[in-house]
Amino acid sequence: MKYLEDCLQKRLIFFTGKGGVGKSTLTWATALACQKQSKQVIVAGWSPAGPSMPSPFPDSPVQRVPLETLACFREYTLQVIRFESVYDTIFQNRVLRTFVMAAPGLSDTVIAGKIWDLYAKSDADLILVDLPSSGHAVSFFQSPLGVKKMFRVGFVHRETTNILNMFKERDVRIDLVAIPEELPLVECQQLKGQLQ
Repeated sequence: MKYLEDCLQKRLIFFTGKGGVGKSTLTWATALACQKQSKQVIVAGWSPAGPSMPSPFPDSPVQRVPLETLACFREYTLQVIRFESVYDTIFQNRVLRTFVMAAPGLSDTVIAGKIWDLYAKSDADLILVDLPSSGHAVSFFQSPLGVKKMFRVGFVHRETTNILNMFKERDVRIDLVAIPEELPLVECQQLKGQLQ
């Protein structure tokens, strides 16, 4: 119950840990428990290797927001330039799509930017993010810092500053998920050290 009480005081919770330990299951169980406490909840899921896991509860009132890098990049860019025809002309080509997906840290930062957008603009009481496994999670939290260093001025610098500030907010938490086995516990301890 203390866990649930603390969840209800948060605005954004990230779930990560070793693959296969039940991150997605815990994310959705937490979402449903908070929704039963009259909270409006969003579950955002991201999987760099492919489509994120669908909701195990398709009839749930919990809103699901799949996070896909190119779709998030398009949405963000259209917020900046506001003209779909300009976006299609400049950004809708194979070279740029490959760059967005392959440039170190850019894909992670684009996803973090979408989460910041949800955090800053959504009416939801609570946003739960089902992150990928430990190694990807470390990259996810470090990448905006690297991108910020590359862009010392301008809107990219401003947006990455917003993302990094979001990670430090008091109403944001990272939950490390493990099972009582040696490898997941060791990986979870290492992840905690890297995130600190």
